[in-house]
Amino acid sequence: MDQQKSSAARQMRALVMKDYENDYKRDPADSPRETRTAVNRAIMDIVRQQKIMPPRILNIGSGPQLLERVLQQSYRTAHDVKLLKSLFFAAIDIAKIRADKLKARKHANVAHVQADAEALPFAPESFGMVVSNMAIDMMPRTAFSEASQALAKGGAFIFTFHHPDMMRDIAATAPRLSDRAFALHLLQNNLYFATEEEIRSTLAAYSLEAQEIRRDSNAPDNKGSTWWFVRGIKK
Repeated sequence: MDQQKSSAARQMRALVMKDYENDYKRDPADSPRETRTAVNRAIMDIVRQQKIMPPRILNIGSGPQLLERVLQQSYRTAHDVKLLKSLFFAAIDIAKIRADKLKARKHANVAHVQADAEALPFAPESFGMVVSNMAIDMMPRTAFSEASQALAKGGAFIFTFHHPDMMRDIAATAPRLSDRAFALHLLQNNLYFATEEEIRSTLAAYSLEAQEIRRDSNAPDNKGSTWWFVRGIKK
C-alpha cells in the first residue's frame, strides 16, 4: 500500500514542481501561519531544554526558509538568541530557489540544500531534530524512512500534515487547476492521514514514535482548514 501511495505522490510531484518554484518567487507563505507557529513553538520548547544532539535541525520541504526566519524573529530574548545561534539549520527543498529569495539568508547558521527527500544527502543520525511543515505528507513514504535515518536515536521530530478535509477544500476551490488536480489525485490515492491511528502506525514503521498527535484548525467552523500536529522521538 505504501508503494502505491509513494508512486502516486511521485507522479504528481513531478508535474507540479515547477509550479512550486514559481510560487516561491511570488509568495513564500506556502503554508498556513498557524502551522508554522505551532512548529516553531514546539522547536523552542525542545531548544530551551537543550536536548538537541547533535545540535542540528533538518527541515524537510522547507520552501524559501520562511519557518527559519520567523523562528529567529519571534524569539528575541538574549537567552533564546544564544540558544538558536548554537544550532545549525539545514533547510532542504526539491525546488530550485534563488539565493536572493531565501528568507533566512542573513543567518549564518541556516543553509539551503536543494535535495530530494527520498535521497537525503546527509550522514545517518547527523541531526538532533527533524521537522516538516505541511510537506512530508505530500511526499513518497520513503521520505519518512530518510527522515528517520538522518535523525539521531532519541532525537525529536515535529510534523504538520494536511487533513483530508483541507485537501478536499483545495481540490474544490483552489484558483489554479494544477493545485486542484494535485490535491484530488493524492486524495484519490489515500495519501493523506485521516485518523490518529493511521499516523501512529505509519510513523512507527520507520522507528518514529508519535508522542503527541492532535487535530487542529485555523478556523474551527471551517472543516477545510483542518490539519494534524505530530510530535515524537526516534526509538
